Amino acid sequence: MELEQSVIAITGAGQGLGQTMATSLAQQGASLALLDVNQDALTETKELCEAFGVKAQTYQVDVTNEEQVEKVFRDIVTEFGSLNGLVNNAGILRDGMLVKSRDGEISKMSLGDFNAVINVNLTGTFLCGREAAVQMIESDSRGSLLIFPVCREQATWGKPTTRLPKQQSQRCHPYGVKNLLVTASVLLLLHQVLWRRR
Repeated sequence: MELEQSVIAITGAGQGLGQTMATSLAQQGASLALLDVNQDALTETKELCEAFGVKAQTYQVDVTNEEQVEKVFRDIVTEFGSLNGLVNNAGILRDGMLVKSRDGEISKMSLGDFNAVINVNLTGTFLCGREAAVQMIESDSRGSLLIFPVCREQATWGKPTTRLPKQQSQRCHPYGVKNLLVTASVLLLLHQVLWRRR
């Protein structure tokens, strides 16, 4: 897949690794659909990408909202004409400890924090991967879905996030859509390499 002729969607593109990957792909000539819940952060990423002379469009979306995700991936294909890749990078961190003791006081992770992590890191990954695959299959673009665990802790206790690419791969492979999981150690190395390129 030639990046100069590709349309790549990136979730969590407003900051951090998502923004770094977006600018790196822009340097290589890819057209970019930038997704994040934070519109101000997306605007900054868009400006950084457009400095390399590529087309970049922002989409404010809550990756846990099925209707929003379905609409945004339809909008991407309407805007760009196709979709060749998804960097499924959106994720959140909360205190990963079930319980912890500090200075004689015990604190515990709230159910709200746990549910928020599951909703964004697992449900969001599922929804975005599913809808990207639908658009790739419908347009016969035979793209790739990349899934990035947010951190080592997610890769450890979030086993469903690491199993999801295998299940999606089995379902999407007959249509020419590939699924790849980038492990936390590779993710750290990738971040360092991309950061040096900026």
